Amino acid sequence: MNSTSDLPLVSIVISNYNYANFITQALDSALTQTFTNIEIIVVDDGSKDNSKEVLQPYEGRVLMIFKENGGMASALNAGFARAKGQLVMFLDADDILMPTTIATLVSLWKPGVSRVHFRLQCIDQHGNKLPSVLPRNTLASGNLLDHLCTVGHYTSAPGSANLYHRDLLDAVMPFKDPGSWRGFADGYLIFLSPIFGRIEAYQEPLGLYRVHQSSHTNIGTDAAAAVTKLRNDLKQDLLLRKTVEPVLEAHGRKLSAEAFTGSWKHMKHRFAACKLGGPGDPYPTDQLFTTARSFAGAVMGSSELSIKSKAEFLVWIALVTVLPAGMVKPIVFFGISTSYRDGLLQRLRVV
Repeated sequence: MNSTSDLPLVSIVISNYNYANFITQALDSALTQTFTNIEIIVVDDGSKDNSKEVLQPYEGRVLMIFKENGGMASALNAGFARAKGQLVMFLDADDILMPTTIATLVSLWKPGVSRVHFRLQCIDQHGNKLPSVLPRNTLASGNLLDHLCTVGHYTSAPGSANLYHRDLLDAVMPFKDPGSWRGFADGYLIFLSPIFGRIEAYQEPLGLYRVHQSSHTNIGTDAAAAVTKLRNDLKQDLLLRKTVEPVLEAHGRKLSAEAFTGSWKHMKHRFAACKLGGPGDPYPTDQLFTTARSFAGAVMGSSELSIKSKAEFLVWIALVTVLPAGMVKPIVFFGISTSYRDGLLQRLRVV
């Protein structure tokens, strides 16, 4: 490729809600990409802070969309409706791309690919590096549809770390009921990607994932927030299954009866919710030892987890199973939450 006209147009859609403190870093990271054939669209989803004033200096360089608050899916709908790119990225306003992110992803593109994903290095609200990289396990790649239909899960990157082919997005967007996907729209797109082609993966971090107080994924060291996030994730799995089944059937496929229960990630959350108990558990009839056995089986049967990861999970399952609920909460949260784990490690370093 020797000129801009030879390069695919890449649309970077940045969704923002009350992230005036972070949005300029996300925008600057998009504007300074070494890949040159890029359009940038900012969707402000009804921010109540000073985001509009912060964005004003960028007018003329990026397309601005200001709309009433409707949640993540609504913002993605608005941005994608104006996007012209053959390849599209949805970047959260609090995350940051590295200068070569888009160039690296485009170099991995080939016919038959529906999505390319990469890992993210966690940082705190001030931009300081945290211990974790997301995801912790190796990213899945290849033709994943059979695996998806059987297990109901594959290891994928967070929302900002994905570049989608337009054909995929044209087939599944706009979101028909954006209110149901206010904080989980990227999960729907990620889940359906294997229907439309191969998944390519870049296993090193190409961006920064910010963990901060306002993030809907951050629970810090707050035990109550961890329980709420855990149960919301399980409810999202139920919504995901209900929503994607008709799409799969339209393509001649269906989820197996064991889908999700064969997923180590899903069963990890069910096992933790079962141990913690309390109201709001979407699987109130789960029994601890039965769920622990199912979770252990999903771990051992996983082709994604390393031997080391499997051993760590089995030890974690044993500890969570035998320790009383009053003592086990920190161990549960350490195993299920990156932000909790990083927050605890930071506190231990201070001590």
